[in-house]
Amino acid sequence: MKKLILAAMLLMPLFGNAQSVLTPQEQLEKAKKEAEAAKQAVKEAKRQAKLAAKKAKIKNEDIKNAAINEEIKKVKAETERHKAEAEKYKIEAEKQTKMSTAPSANNTNGSTGWTVPQSSDKGTAASNRTSGNSATTKTDWKHDPKYLTGAVPQNAEGKVVFTLDIDVPGKNAQQIYDIVYAYLNNMAQEDGQQASRIVLVNQDKSIIVAKYTEWLTFSESFLALDRTLFNYTIIGTCTDNHLQLTLDRISYDYEKGRPSELKSSAENYITDKHALNKKQTGLINGPAKFRRKTIDRKNQIFENIVRALQ
Repeated sequence: MKKLILAAMLLMPLFGNAQSVLTPQEQLEKAKKEAEAAKQAVKEAKRQAKLAAKKAKIKNEDIKNAAINEEIKKVKAETERHKAEAEKYKIEAEKQTKMSTAPSANNTNGSTGWTVPQSSDKGTAASNRTSGNSATTKTDWKHDPKYLTGAVPQNAEGKVVFTLDIDVPGKNAQQIYDIVYAYLNNMAQEDGQQASRIVLVNQDKSIIVAKYTEWLTFSESFLALDRTLFNYTIIGTCTDNHLQLTLDRISYDYEKGRPSELKSSAENYITDKHALNKKQTGLINGPAKFRRKTIDRKNQIFENIVRALQ
């Protein structure tokens, strides 16, 4: 009896396996169900893809609208900034006018006369810009006296201010104004200028305020270009037989957008304190090229204006 029970137990798995084998009809039904499930899965995947695309489109529209709104904000902010700058230049120009001992020209109606020029058409005088490079060699310009002590003047407030103060015999204030205006306007349209322009004028007092942002090139070759954005303001005050012109508010934006980016004002980078060695006998690396090229560019502008007035 024990042997029969043991044999039955050994045969039971075989009977179970026989029962799990599907008939052809059952296999067909199972395959149909699996195919239907796969079909439904594909439909669901397509539905999810369409839904995701719709959400992505809505998101892209939101991003686009946000970008447009941000651009609108920037434009409004830039407009307000220009208005504020114009007011600042107006105050500074009026301050310089009060400090001048020469009488104001063409001030016949007693009004302030400040206006923002609407046209950027070129005048008749050419700017005659040249390369602005120093004639000194690569080995000696750091010790050239014209770049050393006192070459970058500072006023009582410590601000870097270059001044051109010259007599112009035989020309009245209006004639000087017209020549200087034409030169400064043309200069703002030269290659390398970035949104430079005459920002404010007072024809009654013969004053011109111009703001410049331009590329100042240190070196250039087939493989490399070393340059900085150079920002500055020129204010010219014209009187009979005389011109006083200042170049100040100087700043630099070097290697913009790069890890080595440098933003600095002239006061913090090219003055004697920051650009000369301890013995005041040479320029130090870093500020050296900024000081040299700033002086060269200033000299170029002043010399061209003097030439235009002759």
